[in-house]
Amino acid sequence: RDVERSRGLGDVYKRQVEWLTQEFALDQQQAGEIASLHAAYQPICADHCAAIMSTRQSIAEATNDSDRSRSESALRDLQDTCQESTRDHLAAVAAVMDSAQGQRYLDLIGPRLTDHEHAEPFGLK
Repeated sequence: RDVERSRGLGDVYKRQVEWLTQEFALDQQQAGEIASLHAAYQPICADHCAAIMSTRQSIAEATNDSDRSRSESALRDLQDTCQESTRDHLAAVAAVMDSAQGQRYLDLIGPRLTDHEHAEPFGLK
């Protein structure tokens, strides 16, 4: 993984936690717990995106229908795994908030998941 890119993503996630803290009226304990959850999930999400991008490249470079079909199937599986994992992560983040704020967070962020292109890790915002 690119160290400079990872360091830059860390700054992005820090700003996202700051946004969450303000937007959802989190106390310091909640913000810290969400930051820890996201720090633990960040490399998992990045790995999902890398696998998806690599598989997309395999599809683009496939020289026959069989290889292309196999790669397309693998891509669907990877995307399903990523979405399920990210939904679980978002639910864990929401569970740290009070129930009304957690539901508002899921209602706000959840729809973005289906449109995520996997070019970079999914954010909290």
